[in-house]
Amino acid sequence: AGGWGDAPDTPEQGNPVPTDLQYANESAWPDVEKDHAAVVTYLDRYVGALAATLRRAGVENDTYVFFASDNGAHSEGGHDVSFFNSTGGLRGFKRSLYEGGVRSPTCARRPGVVPAGATSAQPWAFWDVLPTLAELAGVDVLPADDLDGASIAPLLRGEGGDDEPPRYLYFTWTGAGAPYGYAARRGRYKGVVPNCTDAPAADDAWELYDLIDDPFETRDLAPAGGDEPQTALADLRAWVLAGNFSCECFQC
Repeated sequence: AGGWGDAPDTPEQGNPVPTDLQYANESAWPDVEKDHAAVVTYLDRYVGALAATLRRAGVENDTYVFFASDNGAHSEGGHDVSFFNSTGGLRGFKRSLYEGGVRSPTCARRPGVVPAGATSAQPWAFWDVLPTLAELAGVDVLPADDLDGASIAPLLRGEGGDDEPPRYLYFTWTGAGAPYGYAARRGRYKGVVPNCTDAPAADDAWELYDLIDDPFETRDLAPAGGDEPQTALADLRAWVLAGNFSCECFQC
């Protein structure tokens, strides 16, 4: 469908696609990277087709469209995450607690409602999707107290912005030398604990990064980062310990 032809008879490394399109002529590229580029092009085409369908149906101005990844760039199935510089230089990739693993862009569109061409650095996460869609639809989510997420509907409507009070975000994944690890962020500062057994503890060894000045997480400020970073680190520690969190990863 969509001009992709028939699937190849011979198995390929990674996640093969029916055709590599124009990238089949890239003789210096591994097959898995031709596949990767073709998938991105295929996706781009059909997102455009979806937008065109909404326009033809006369509902374009009444529809929110979200486009997002579920994680950072991956390095699986033979794909080399550095081949197309997929992380843009961020540290780590999918299945990492660093920004290359947890940060991914989101696009939102509704003509006349979402400001065209606007960008925001306000962090949000997938647990914010349910309350956001509920508010946009004008329905209540009950019981609201059981939700970890918060609605970003005002941001989408251009009401409020990056000056909103920073929220706490918490991530878990497998650890380095221990069963698990976790990370916590608030505002510009993010702490990473590579080793955790069951639950965060007072003696956990933290790393601290300023994601505004150091988005690639190259300078650990935890050892001696000045008054402001140390205050931020103490705040993150206190929040995590008071939250009765687990560092177990539910997807691992």
